[in-house]
Amino acid sequence: MHGRLKVKTTEEQEKARQLEQDKKVKAYQTATSRIFAKRVAGELDIEALQLSGAVLAKNPDVYSLWNYRKEIYLHLIKSLPETRICELFDEELSFLVSCLTYNPKSYGSWEHRCFVLLHHPKADWERELTLCNKFLTYDERNFHCWDYRRFVIKHSKVTAEEELNFTFEKIASNFSNYSSWHYRSKLLPQIHGSCSGHSSGLTQSILHQEMELVQNAFFTDPNDQSAWFYHRWLLGRVERPMKLLDVNSDGARVVLTFSVPVKVLDNESVSWTAPSDQGYSCVWFCSNHTSNQSVRALYNGEEKEFDTFHAETATGLKDAYFRRDVTAATTDVLDKELESCQELFELEPENKWVLLTIVLLMNSLDPDKYEDEITHNLQKLMLVDSYRANYYRDLQSRFIWEKTLMGASPSIELDLSHRHLTSLYHQNLLYTVVKLDLSNNKLTSLQGINYLQRLQSLNLSNNRICSSRGLRNMSNLVYLNISNNMLTDREAVDETIATCRGLTEIQLDGNPWTLTDG
Repeated sequence: MHGRLKVKTTEEQEKARQLEQDKKVKAYQTATSRIFAKRVAGELDIEALQLSGAVLAKNPDVYSLWNYRKEIYLHLIKSLPETRICELFDEELSFLVSCLTYNPKSYGSWEHRCFVLLHHPKADWERELTLCNKFLTYDERNFHCWDYRRFVIKHSKVTAEEELNFTFEKIASNFSNYSSWHYRSKLLPQIHGSCSGHSSGLTQSILHQEMELVQNAFFTDPNDQSAWFYHRWLLGRVERPMKLLDVNSDGARVVLTFSVPVKVLDNESVSWTAPSDQGYSCVWFCSNHTSNQSVRALYNGEEKEFDTFHAETATGLKDAYFRRDVTAATTDVLDKELESCQELFELEPENKWVLLTIVLLMNSLDPDKYEDEITHNLQKLMLVDSYRANYYRDLQSRFIWEKTLMGASPSIELDLSHRHLTSLYHQNLLYTVVKLDLSNNKLTSLQGINYLQRLQSLNLSNNRICSSRGLRNMSNLVYLNISNNMLTDREAVDETIATCRGLTEIQLDGNPWTLTDG
């Protein structure tokens, strides 16, 4: 019909789109082939910049092309006057803005901008800060931009106090800005750090101010995780001290037990081994160490020497391991935080963050006093946050272990059967245990159980254990019951048993492989 535009059918549209796409792909392949050919030929010229720029403008994530551009600029600046170098780098910065506008989360683009600024003879750091503000307006949680901002601040005259105010502005406009909370946790110790004993170094007055800020976020949006993570950081953690807890000789070996995983260093006459061949371990043993020799251990990159005559007991460390494991804050701070969370709980009784924080605070303050409430809240958490039910079961297991260990001096016999345990904790503090009953629980892993190098009798029956590997190198073990578990690899079990040279009695019935293999 005359006077009417012909409308393409769906099939025609798809065909046209495919032709256009094929044309773009062919052009892209031609351009990249030409670029890589020039790079192989060592051609570091303006044409290479133009060719790579055309590709990066459409796909700024081709990291090899950014590296090629770096090579070109490093070559060019050797022979060009400063004014021309400034012009080239200013053009590159403008080009990078267009790439970042196309993809604000391009690793290569942000990293290349760092390169340009570091080699620019007259870098304008104030302009870069304005750029950061602009892109954070588009997306306030763009962590690429936050990382770049920290790079800019490092090279500019902006103070940490000014940046702290910036984070406050961002948080005030949106409590859900996790990047701002995180940045704040990095800035505060720089400005208000002290020898307060708190893991962050913050004084009590600053802690109270920050707690008030984060509580405002809780009550505004109790379901947002950003403020809760920051709150956990504010509470802090006590760093476990590095101590030699026990030195034991069983006749054939000397066994060392430490408070934290370390690497005991060999010397010309002594070679140390960990029970599971780990790089770092709480337990080390050797067969040729004499009692008058000291040992050196590596922890956090530093060496420390220990006199094996003077091992410390774990008794004085339990508070650092247990009640203060979650927090380094004072009792006064914890009491106030618990009171605030309980107020919020009345308004939000099904909120997982409120419940979990209450559990952790109660356990840090007085696990005996709050035992029933802790147990009740953990059970409730398993219902309201069922996807993380296993985490809460493990947390409950940890509390059971800690209550058991806090309630008595180092024991020779320990019965933790029928306790619904899902995980093992603080195995290095069980160095005195000779007989251990963990039967009828819900354990799935034995990782770290071979820290118990004095152990002679171990009952693991009626659990859900899938691997026997954790039992390796338990030389003093005489009796082992691992019946009615989930072991399937008989060969692996036999290999493990072979490393326990003292075993005389073992029960393996009721595992899947025993049911099939007879």
